[in-house]
Amino acid sequence: MKTKIRLIDSDNRIIDKFSVNRSSENAIDKLRELYIGHAEVNNGVVDFYIDRVKGA
Repeated sequence: MKTKIRLIDSDNRIIDKFSVNRSSENAIDKLRELYIGHAEVNNGVVDFYIDRVKGA
């Protein structure tokens, strides 16, 4: 299953767009390993709002 991801910064700017071969739930789990933020799923597109990068 292909999932579209949009990474959005704290100023609500899209900083990256890409697709992954994972379910949206699995993709969100992987993003949470790298970033602190929250996700919204709309029409099969995951908008991940990044508050900060883990370890930074």
